[in-house]
Amino acid sequence: MSRMNKDNLSNQRQRQIIDAAIDVFSRKGFSEATTHEIAKEAGVAVGTIYKYFNNKRDLLVKVVTDTVITGPLIEILQKRDDVDDDTFIRSIISDRLNFGIENIGRIIPLLSEILRDDELSKRFADAVLKPNIVIGERYLQAKLGSGIVRPLNVQITIRCIIGMLIGFLLIYRIEGKKSPANSMRREEVVDEMSQIILHGLQSEKT
Repeated sequence: MSRMNKDNLSNQRQRQIIDAAIDVFSRKGFSEATTHEIAKEAGVAVGTIYKYFNNKRDLLVKVVTDTVITGPLIEILQKRDDVDDDTFIRSIISDRLNFGIENIGRIIPLLSEILRDDELSKRFADAVLKPNIVIGERYLQAKLGSGIVRPLNVQITIRCIIGMLIGFLLIYRIEGKKSPANSMRREEVVDEMSQIILHGLQSEKT
């Protein structure tokens, strides 16, 4: 078998394991899920899981990383210097909003597990949260330095923006069919959120 075929097979196996882990973790929770159940769901031997992941914790961090950090998001971040601010912000919000609404049933159980475990929280923060916060802070710092945005605390502001998106998705999940977001086109919701981030709540007349 060629090196390329081996790599493709390896990637396929990892994808099978990750997809299976998402299903098992979502149904049973991290504590109750076993590697035997994940292996059975993935159609692989238990030993195959340990070929790619040191333990169940490593697998959960990888699952959440792959679930939250998607290809489209990475592409948007890589091209942030090639588009205007309005387009960039709208692209980020649209991607995260659409992804979150479509995957909220999987995301919440996974994040709940991380919040319950201090070690998992730290590993998630190091692998997922901090790198993306840094990207956001650098973006805002550049805009601040060029005078495009008003004087602000970059660290607090980026966390407020991330928190707004996460909070919106949680409320959407709680409200279910009664959410006002369901009576609006997705583009309208994106526009409202973009305007809040770009211009705040202040009227142009004030």
